[in-house]
Amino acid sequence: MRGYRAWQAERAGLNGARRPRANRAPPGRPRKEKTAIDEWAELEWKRRWQQKARNRREATWKTPWEQSTLALYSDMPKHQASALFLLRTEVIGLNGWLASINVPGISAECGCGWTKQTVQHVLALCPLYTAGRTELVRRTGTEDVGRMLSTPEKAQATARWFVQQEILQQFNLAKAIEEEEEGDLTPFQPLEEDEQDLP
Repeated sequence: MRGYRAWQAERAGLNGARRPRANRAPPGRPRKEKTAIDEWAELEWKRRWQQKARNRREATWKTPWEQSTLALYSDMPKHQASALFLLRTEVIGLNGWLASINVPGISAECGCGWTKQTVQHVLALCPLYTAGRTELVRRTGTEDVGRMLSTPEKAQATARWFVQQEILQQFNLAKAIEEEEEGDLTPFQPLEEDEQDLP
């Protein structure tokens, strides 16, 4: 009897997996209207999000609930999209965050001597990146970190700048590969005939 019930449960699970979820119409078909449960779930998720967002300074928590963040990442190379995500969440390999999660041997101090190396410090204040920061402000049109990370054009320019400054080593290889691809590199040079090889 147990074997039969297990078989039934497995079969029901497989059949359930094949069915489209509610409100997810296959491509080409119109989307179904939201049910009361769908609306309640969305309102509850929004309420929880707003409750968590209180007193948070990270860009991801400042984004309005209705704004889709997918546009921030569209048409970006993967390494820059990753950098942008990390900058927006501030869960990033800067000393301030690493020290906050107790990584052994890491001090929160920035290389410039500031007490804490954070996204805000690196993008807006750190004297180590003053020369490059002029270009960042020119590209984004703002010195406000929240604004730098909130619209697609500004956010993408900020992520690109961050990677170019080589602040985190994890992006260095991707940057080098990108620079090679952008260069005027011809992988196969035409062979020149040597006079000695001619008969």
